[in-house]
Amino acid sequence: MKAYDPAAEASSWLAKASGLAGRAKAFRQAAKAARSAASDPAAIEAARDAEAEAYRASAPAAVARLFPWRPPADWARARLELEAARLAGEAARLEASAEAFRQIARAIEAGPDPVPPEA
Repeated sequence: MKAYDPAAEASSWLAKASGLAGRAKAFRQAAKAARSAASDPAAIEAARDAEAEAYRASAPAAVARLFPWRPPADWARARLELEAARLAGEAARLEASAEAFRQIARAIEAGPDPVPPEA
């Protein structure tokens, strides 16, 4: 059985924190891109087209022919803004987890609390 190595344990927690921070950064960038797309007319049109295509693919052929549907621009913009908010929330969750892992690593590095002598 291996002896407990606090330095290795702390290093492991810091590596996990680093990985989560990297993922959080990627989510932040994706949220920024989604927010940017929400104000880009071409991106809004692309989102409308994609949603209309998804409707046509999922609806029965007769229904899609009789009731063609394409979402309004405001709807597409709101969907893009909603996605940006979801991505930002996921980034915040990952950042909070990374900070908790860093705190665990600091606690391990600090060592156990001294035991007070019995009175």
